[in-house]
Amino acid sequence: MTLVTTLVIGLSLGAVYALLAAGITVVYQAARVPNVAIVAIGTVAAVLHGDLMSSGGRFGSGFGWWPAMAVSIVVAAALGLGCDLVTRGLREQVLPSLVALLGCSAVLLAGVNALWGSGAKFLPAAWAGPSFTVGDFSVARSEVATLLVAAAAGAALTAFSRRTRSGLALRAAAADTEGARAVGVDPAALSRLAWALSSALGALAMTLVIHPVLSNAYDTPLAYLAFAFAAAAFGGFRSLPRAAAAGIVLGVVPTLIEANPRASGGVGGIGNIVAFLLVAGVLLRRPGFLGRPALDESFAAAAGDGARAAARRREALLVAARPLPAWVGGAGVGGLALVLGVGVPLLSGEAALDAWARGISIFLICASIVILWGWTGEVALGQVAFAGIGAYLVADLSVRVGLPHLLAVPLAALAVLPFAVVVGVPAFRSRGRLAFAGVSLVWMAVAASLLWGPRSEWFSGHAPVLRRPDWMNVFAGRPAVSYYFAALLTAAVAVWFAANLRRSRVGRALAAGRDGDTGVRSLGVDPAHYRLVALCFSAVVAALGGIVGAYGGHPLDPAHFGVFLSVQYFLYTVIGGSGSLAGAAAVVFAFEVAPALRGSSPSTGPGSVLLVGALAALTVAFVPGGLAGLVRRAAARLTPAPVPALVGAASSGFIGMAREPDLFEADPYAADDPFAADDPFAAEDPFLGADDVFGVEDPFAGRDPFGGGDSFGDGDGDGDGDGGNGHRGRHDG
Repeated sequence: MTLVTTLVIGLSLGAVYALLAAGITVVYQAARVPNVAIVAIGTVAAVLHGDLMSSGGRFGSGFGWWPAMAVSIVVAAALGLGCDLVTRGLREQVLPSLVALLGCSAVLLAGVNALWGSGAKFLPAAWAGPSFTVGDFSVARSEVATLLVAAAAGAALTAFSRRTRSGLALRAAAADTEGARAVGVDPAALSRLAWALSSALGALAMTLVIHPVLSNAYDTPLAYLAFAFAAAAFGGFRSLPRAAAAGIVLGVVPTLIEANPRASGGVGGIGNIVAFLLVAGVLLRRPGFLGRPALDESFAAAAGDGARAAARRREALLVAARPLPAWVGGAGVGGLALVLGVGVPLLSGEAALDAWARGISIFLICASIVILWGWTGEVALGQVAFAGIGAYLVADLSVRVGLPHLLAVPLAALAVLPFAVVVGVPAFRSRGRLAFAGVSLVWMAVAASLLWGPRSEWFSGHAPVLRRPDWMNVFAGRPAVSYYFAALLTAAVAVWFAANLRRSRVGRALAAGRDGDTGVRSLGVDPAHYRLVALCFSAVVAALGGIVGAYGGHPLDPAHFGVFLSVQYFLYTVIGGSGSLAGAAAVVFAFEVAPALRGSSPSTGPGSVLLVGALAALTVAFVPGGLAGLVRRAAARLTPAPVPALVGAASSGFIGMAREPDLFEADPYAADDPFAADDPFAAEDPFLGADDVFGVEDPFAGRDPFGGGDSFGDGDGDGDGDGGNGHRGRHDG
């Protein structure tokens, strides 16, 4: 492959990233909503486009490429307007709208598999036919078509934004939202226009890039989203030219690295890590690169802070600050320990115990997400990568190196710390709250392709089987029981450490900066340091989850550590309650353990994913506290409401002081005080009693020479101001 051919391929991929980044930027300009659903909308449009061109498809009618493209764009615009309707109450609320759109993405991608099946989908190229060949130079027609169509779309978008009233309104809204409202720009109409335009760009981009086959409708679109989102971030989510330029760079540079055997070493995915290093380097170089400081807040503008969804979220936070009654917590912990420690081992068979252990593994990954999303407010979309590193590394250390399991497990868990630092330092250094979401998603895509992808050579093989140690066979004839108890003990220790971390100084600092950095910075605390500590701890917890899953007795499957699973597990924590480990455990049981016990479809089935996405979107919009918030709200009715100003006060605060006994309540000297009753001035004070000589009749009260006869108030009644001394303006001593 010549350099020119490689450059054309990289430019076509960069053009796709540029179109997607422009679509994300357009919606953010109009509504302050990061449109992460653009690739899901585009995937629906691309699969529909291929189906319309096929005579044997579900909706097949033998359309040509351009007529099918027109129909797909119309459908994509309708889906975009639906997403606008879902996020209407979350407009200008950056993080809640991002989470809701992740739920919408799950619904749309599950719909693709539900309508067209979970198998491979064959999609036609934009320009079929033999490649263009001139000597050693050869390039596919589809790559040329992608460049030409993307260039035309970019020119049309530029003309629209600079020559039309609607385009100028979008640019005005990007520069000054409140000023655009003041001059009569309708935010709702502008948002609908932006969503339709963004969805059309997404449909065009995904149709151009997904061919000739779509093998995985979940992971493939999210890999494109990761780099397109990073490109939009380079433009601060406001600049279309900068976003397009960043998209082209992120497409060209990794492609050139991958095509060069000396640079890549024949290892697949090495180009993606170069792209990740580019993103990290830009964030390290320019800390404020992602936009204005208002992105530090969950609500980016006053309009967003006054929305109903924001009010519901504040109410959920207020309810979450009220502790549950002691008997509720005690009964819950005791009942859970009895069920998991006694009931499950006695009533479950081998297969059921393996399902329970697998659920505990997923719960640990979700717990790591709760530590970040629930306690720091950071959208963690790459925790499954840490789990995959722990799983594959413990297998390598045990099988290839031959280390004892008791040594391999902690080494594999701690090995994720350098990766966590590399991810966290550039993300937390940036002032934008969207930084960690973008960096973690890129990190997940890099790990999935580089570490355990189809061409990965970093770990030994793709399906190693990790043999359980001999000490796990304590229960003769039932090795699954020992494995289950080992998984349960690991989860209990992780939860105990997490609970203590939350009550520590680090936990209090994380809670103080969860919804904004202004308050915690005013106290002289740098929240980036504490968030990095939380990320490192959560990475170790996620690695433990991967290690527990690796001992399941089955070959390690790269599909268990895919990009979409990281998003799906994040949505589990949203449904359960962003800061609740118990809520996450309940959702994991409902979507992972219970279906496995019944032997029904896996959690990645279309029905399960569709339900998870819909519940997550509805939770963000209407029940911000999730399942745990509903439980707390019900339990709060059993306890009296605390004083609002003292909500969440420690037991050593004013509430605790009011309950402490008063050491001087019974004064031992009260009875023997010699002045208590015999004070000679207590009852016969001549100046306080009835005999006050001046209290009843003042001898000067009625005969004051100046009391009523001085009509001028100057002392002599003549009005000259001399006070009767004959000299104006002078007073003698």
